[in-house]
Amino acid sequence: MSEQRLVITREQLEELSREYEELNAIMNTLSQNIAVIDATLRDYGNAKSVLEMMSKESINDALASIGAGAFVRAVPQSNAPILMSIGAGYVAEMDAQRAMAILDDRLKETQAIKAKLEEQLAETIRRSNEVRNVLTAIYQQLQAQGRQPQAKS
Repeated sequence: MSEQRLVITREQLEELSREYEELNAIMNTLSQNIAVIDATLRDYGNAKSVLEMMSKESINDALASIGAGAFVRAVPQSNAPILMSIGAGYVAEMDAQRAMAILDDRLKETQAIKAKLEEQLAETIRRSNEVRNVLTAIYQQLQAQGRQPQAKS
């Protein structure tokens, strides 16, 4: 089997290195965005669970957030209206069933966004691996020739 030799210009090598760095930055950003989406999904899921338990009257006592990490004791009422954020800083009063339906919609939308981000992350990882493999092959070829790659100045 004959050994394949890579021929690449310095400019192409620098471009590959830049692309690899950019891909790693994109992977980090996508991973952070997915972590935020996961937190949002947990938040929606928790809210829906509490509403379901309230509608079944299985909560006798609760703590309600009043912001800034402060909470007050509350006694949930199964038929009491829910104040639900509807966006742009507005809230609307509605029953628990309607609030759960809105949360279901938000969960579906957010899961779809997460799926798209995960697809983008997988594609970015695939491309990053390709570029890394090329860079590794170039480095190994240079080592076999007894030359070390020179750092950019």
